[in-house]
Amino acid sequence: MFVKTRLLTPGPTATAESTRLAMAAALPHHRSSVFTPVFLRSLELLRWFWETDDDVLFVSGSGTAGMEAALRTVLRAGDEVVVVTGGKFADRWHTIVKLLGCRVHLVEVPWGSSATVAQLDEVLAAAGDVRALVCVASETSTGALHPVVELVEALRARFPEAVAMVDGITAVGTVDLSMRRHGIDVLVSGTQKAFGLPPGGAMVGMSARAWSAADRDGCTAYYLDLRRERKQTAQGQSACTPAHGLIVGLHEVFERWHAAGRERVLEHARVLSDATVAGVRALGLELFPSGPPSRALTAVAMPDGVRASELVAWMRSRCGLTCASGQDHLKDVVLRIGHLGAVDPFDIVQGIAALELALQAAGRTTEAGAGVAAVQRVIAPALVAQAPLLYQP
Repeated sequence: MFVKTRLLTPGPTATAESTRLAMAAALPHHRSSVFTPVFLRSLELLRWFWETDDDVLFVSGSGTAGMEAALRTVLRAGDEVVVVTGGKFADRWHTIVKLLGCRVHLVEVPWGSSATVAQLDEVLAAAGDVRALVCVASETSTGALHPVVELVEALRARFPEAVAMVDGITAVGTVDLSMRRHGIDVLVSGTQKAFGLPPGGAMVGMSARAWSAADRDGCTAYYLDLRRERKQTAQGQSACTPAHGLIVGLHEVFERWHAAGRERVLEHARVLSDATVAGVRALGLELFPSGPPSRALTAVAMPDGVRASELVAWMRSRCGLTCASGQDHLKDVVLRIGHLGAVDPFDIVQGIAALELALQAAGRTTEAGAGVAAVQRVIAPALVAQAPLLYQP
């Protein structure tokens, strides 16, 4: 049989045909008068979606580059910084903060759990003069969603001028994160996540409070110094040669999102998440996170005798569908199904059908079609509520 390839990973994510066509066109020089309006309009649309009147800057590099740029620009050696743990990416930011010579206070969260306000407040109460809080919104390694809004409120109650730095890499575009309404000072995402673009770009929102913290001696960044990027951006240019093909694609995606409206983008993510969860549970599986699940991906706990890596390999080789196993010690105990990027409800139908077949191949007994039926029960009301918006050239 011939099968199409389908991408249901938490990143990179599927790219719409219209986006690929926009990026395939002849690209103007990044210092030309033709490119400047596209660049500036893209940043304007980023500010719209980030909900801020301050800067959202484009960094050529992955989401990690964007997060490291923010950390190196804002923090200095000796700063007291609270880091919320709970997964591979939270651990990554902890490592960078330590490399910067900061004095770190950890909110220790088991992998798969969500941080609580009580946990954070206990650490804040024992700390000195906290300069910043670093936390992940959607922990991609575990599928857990942290209560960012409540955590930022707890930070403000004790340290009103501390900088709230949020890894929104798989959260922006899937849950409601607003720099203005939620008091977030740094909000980072990456092109290969909810936006359905290839990897290689990061978007970093910076508030006035973040810029004030950055206006100090001792910055350890050069290429990742967002202060340099800000000065050039004000003139419609980037500090260094940008990944300008990605900016063209970003422009196409966000014009589409702007026309649809922010709420409709987030509702789309909610329906895909709910449908995937329903399909997984109908197959007799349980979620890995103990608290609220991420809207960007569904992390599934593997039953006894089933290895996630084997399911991933079977679905890729037999169904043409790629999802992801867990990371580090979760490699064989967690299966991660991404539903962000240019993914539609029928991709979820196909993904759950492939998962059912993979489980059967692994010796698990499932009710034929139960997962797909559960997905359809979730997506049907959304499809009839209003005419869907079509991905088309």
